[in-house]
Amino acid sequence: MFVMLLGTASLVAAPSTANADASCPYLRLCIWDGFNYNGAKEYLFECKLINIGEFGWSDRTKSFKNNQSPGTVATFFNWDGQKWVYLDRSVAPGFIPVVNFPIRTTDAIQVC
Repeated sequence: MFVMLLGTASLVAAPSTANADASCPYLRLCIWDGFNYNGAKEYLFECKLINIGEFGWSDRTKSFKNNQSPGTVATFFNWDGQKWVYLDRSVAPGFIPVVNFPIRTTDAIQVC
């Protein structure tokens, strides 16, 4: 496991793996770049807007689990070149093994 620094806060991320690991710890939003919780995975937990494009995840979200505390919202955004554009949201607990458009174009996620 390694820590990525985004601004003044840190983001804990799991190492990339091609093996299916559908686990997502409680209080985390987990995203995968493959359908059905396959491929590389990231754990997001800080309560802020996280620009996932800054660490190579633009337009890669193919499945996710919102395992934050019940009722907590994760909001997905796309960067249109000038501003963040709302795509969709998930209320915890929310588990989506196959993400459809527009979430596949996610560039940032407001976690909680």
